[in-house]
Amino acid sequence: MFAVIRNTHAFAWKIIVAVEIFGAAKYGFGIQFNNAWAYFLIIQVHLWLLVFVSIVIIVEYCVLRPAERSAFKWRNNH
Repeated sequence: MFAVIRNTHAFAWKIIVAVEIFGAAKYGFGIQFNNAWAYFLIIQVHLWLLVFVSIVIIVEYCVLRPAERSAFKWRNNH
């Protein structure tokens, strides 16, 4: 179950960014990344990628991992 949640979370972020890039969004991660990429603002491209990866990692380690540990407390961890 937790593997599915992790995969779905990562896939959802990819879809959100793609929709924002190709959609008519004025604000959002995807459009900001696309604008930085279009104008060759490489520092901003890297910063937006850092924000994207940071959000995914924060959710992984602050939400999913603690929930998984809590759900599997009954196991004997060696």
